[in-house]
Amino acid sequence: LKPLAIFLIILSSILSFYNHQYGVTVDEQMIINTLQTDIKEAMDLMSVGFFIHIFFLGIIPSVIIYFVEIEYGSFKKDLLIRLSSVVTAFLIVAVITFANFKQVSFITRQNNTLNQHITPLYTLTSTYRLAKLSLEGESKFIKLGEDAKILKTGKKTIGIMVVGETARADRFSLNGYQKETNSYLKNKGVFSFKNTISCGTATAYSVPCMFFLNGEKNYTQKKAKNQSNVLDVLSLAGVKTVWVNNNSSCKNVCTRIETLNIITSSGGEDKNTILDEKLLDTTNQILKNNKGDILIVLHTMGSHGPRYYKRFPEKFAKFKPYCNNDTPQNCSKDELNNAFDNTIVYTDYVLSKLIDILKEKKEYNTFMFYASDHGESLGENGIYLHGLPKKIAPKEQTNFAMVLLQDKIIHLISILHPYT
Repeated sequence: LKPLAIFLIILSSILSFYNHQYGVTVDEQMIINTLQTDIKEAMDLMSVGFFIHIFFLGIIPSVIIYFVEIEYGSFKKDLLIRLSSVVTAFLIVAVITFANFKQVSFITRQNNTLNQHITPLYTLTSTYRLAKLSLEGESKFIKLGEDAKILKTGKKTIGIMVVGETARADRFSLNGYQKETNSYLKNKGVFSFKNTISCGTATAYSVPCMFFLNGEKNYTQKKAKNQSNVLDVLSLAGVKTVWVNNNSSCKNVCTRIETLNIITSSGGEDKNTILDEKLLDTTNQILKNNKGDILIVLHTMGSHGPRYYKRFPEKFAKFKPYCNNDTPQNCSKDELNNAFDNTIVYTDYVLSKLIDILKEKKEYNTFMFYASDHGESLGENGIYLHGLPKKIAPKEQTNFAMVLLQDKIIHLISILHPYT
């Protein structure tokens, strides 16, 4: 029993840290997100406070348990004692519940997600459900859109789709935010969408949904993995399709198309500080020798937390003072908001430079479409980061930023974001 008790205590200490500090609940989607996270993203979430928390609430209790001497009695006696304890506890809970049934009933009906805060039971049951699903085996891959063809418009088309990271719609001044975060895009003739709702609140769930052909209501991660997506169909139709990655991975979206990874091709640079500006040079290189229809998908680091201060160069630190450490929950409200808003300022700049690249291609039809995968909590109601189950997630985590550079072929873009 000791190894099991030690495991549960250490696990509970880890889960309690992220729940108390960031308001994060570890369910199936968060487990998938964790498994698909690279080392640099994982390190972003580990701070001095994390290790102190684990030491006092995980390591020390585990050491105490390890050295406790357990005296074992007869099997029957131990079984009787344990059964008596369980029955007594059950009776106490039952009496309290029935004595206050009206209040308990109201609370449980109004808060049907209370089970998600039972640590570590909820995470363990989520792991079990996920393991059970994975053991069901791979489904046969379904090919869709095999009859897709390119419409003849006279000109070839260059499209750039930018997959953002944790950018909130309400932090775009294009949408009415009082701080000027879109000084570049405001003069570029773009259309900004305000009323958006993401598929989920984690990258691993939302990104495949963005390219899913059958809409959010029919979406599951298993379906998305085992059937053609938008990029597959475009590629099959003859559009050169390239995924350029400056994030952890494409979450199986780019499995069957050309992929370039900025993170692994940047030599000796600190992988924690590779800025999205790098994507501009890569885009130019791809377009340099291109002659036909092409879609370039740029997966950005955007506003990825909790190290917001690493997502923009100092010259884009428009709002000061800003939070410049790894524990945003310990920064003031203004400092945290300024750090996040600076990431939006930098994203605004990168998007404007992409538009400049497209405007040089006068012999092509062009478009630029930007959509973040989800939003981000910045301390509202004590919640930070993202990843809460969608049914209880605050709007800050689901109302994501989305911008479109209008062109004659706007009708072709609607398939890229079927869930907004």
